[in-house]
Amino acid sequence: MTDELAEGLSEIGWARVQSQFPRVACRLIDAVSPDEMIRYRTPAQARKQLKKLQSFWGRLVAVCEDLSELREPEYKTVNHWSASSTELDNGAAPDRIATLIQSAAQMEPGLSMLIDELEDRAAKGTGKRPRNELAFEVADALMDVYLVGKGSLPTYGRQSNEKKVSGEYCLLLELLFARMELKVDDVVNVAETLIKPLKDNPEMTKARLDRIHKEQNALVQRQRNGRMSLPDHFNIEKAKQGI
Repeated sequence: MTDELAEGLSEIGWARVQSQFPRVACRLIDAVSPDEMIRYRTPAQARKQLKKLQSFWGRLVAVCEDLSELREPEYKTVNHWSASSTELDNGAAPDRIATLIQSAAQMEPGLSMLIDELEDRAAKGTGKRPRNELAFEVADALMDVYLVGKGSLPTYGRQSNEKKVSGEYCLLLELLFARMELKVDDVVNVAETLIKPLKDNPEMTKARLDRIHKEQNALVQRQRNGRMSLPDHFNIEKAKQGI
């Protein structure tokens, strides 16, 4: 990360976002990292993968439900014939069915997070937004960083000569696009497309901020209870690494 980019992110509260809102930080990190979620860059790819994942999860839940409803003799038979001779010699067959159901339950937070990500990407192809999806992905993620880092929506605009952008947000977008070697004809247009609807409707901005804080409060509660999921740990560690 260049000094200019580091300074710009610092000015909009990047350190606070990294430590207190790791999921928000990870959205931006993922968006500007070329290897992250590369298979799902387009809405069509996201919709295809989302359909597969939802189908898989539905089948897995159905299997777990069917296994849990087995009669006791059937339940014991499955576990008995799934055990190794060594396990049987030790006196008891492990409860393979319970282990499978527990493992499926432990997968749920991670699968839910991935499904949310894919749903978000898939939905972005249904509106009238210009087609440079990656540029909008970065801009949208940076807007959340700005929103929680500074507590307000970013502004957008051009300098008096109408050639250069103005404002922290647009300047940071330019730096990020340059870092990614991403060609964007009009940075201000990207910013305006995302920000203007929220600026015109404060309730949308409040709802967005409330959602972010709700996610963070849930994370804090899980930390206090010692019940953080693998995605929680992943986001926290990844957020620390930065861009």
